Amino acid sequence: MIRSERARLGLAAVGLGLMLVAPAAQAQDWNALDLGRDISAVAVQWDSGAALAVQCRSDGLFAMLRLVHPVPPSADVSSPTVPVTYDHGGRERRQSWMLNTDGGAAFAPTPERFARRLLAGGDLELLVEPGEGPRQRYPLSLPADPTPLAAVLRACDVPLEHPLDDPPQSVTMNVPVDGATPDLPQLEWVRRPTGQDLADEYPTRALERGQGGRAIISCLVRADGRLEDCQTISEYPRGAGFGRATIRVSERGFQMGGAGGAPLPERAHGARVEIPMTWNFTRVQ
Repeated sequence: MIRSERARLGLAAVGLGLMLVAPAAQAQDWNALDLGRDISAVAVQWDSGAALAVQCRSDGLFAMLRLVHPVPPSADVSSPTVPVTYDHGGRERRQSWMLNTDGGAAFAPTPERFARRLLAGGDLELLVEPGEGPRQRYPLSLPADPTPLAAVLRACDVPLEHPLDDPPQSVTMNVPVDGATPDLPQLEWVRRPTGQDLADEYPTRALERGQGGRAIISCLVRADGRLEDCQTISEYPRGAGFGRATIRVSERGFQMGGAGGAPLPERAHGARVEIPMTWNFTRVQ
């Protein structure tokens, strides 16, 4: 396993707050990790104390950033997250990454896409923005040889390239399920799936096992605001059916419109939106 060590941090004023800046890190090599049978994993560590790890397990792919400065998880949140921004194909992606129990590591919600960004190599900057405390910036120079990382992706049947990682800019927007997007603030969901819709589409085997899961899908917005051409970007556990279930629920249940009952803006016609969905199993006594 990666040895933990105390990080050296630079402190810089940023606007009205503070930012912890890990020293610029030079390229290292991907190193294979021995985590036991049926687990394929690699990691890379920098002198700053930051580290990245990608592992393939029986239930799917995981991509993790070890934080130089841990983010204390909130005591009243069962699944704490932290916003993380990184560049991909010249575009910034801002996502909520899941924290581990001590807040020392953050896990990518779309590990397949993030791992493919790591495959591309070059310079990568990650910005971590906790709700409390200073922001953390990680300027990293990625390994030049992606071969060990590519082997981990292949072990999980993850394609090394995917067209939805960087679709045409003119039709790409991230629209969260619970609100509008900064690109199109006048959008809102005028129709959403009901609890019964989710219950009807819950994957049968997962239901029998009392298993929960999550998926992130990408869909095209039709002129009437309904969704079509939905595809799974990420699913956990792998092969449990939550990706397909999320697609069925979304294509039948979601409809997008303009704010305040206004018609859907023409700019949104043909836009590609990403929808995260968490499936929680609750047994009724």
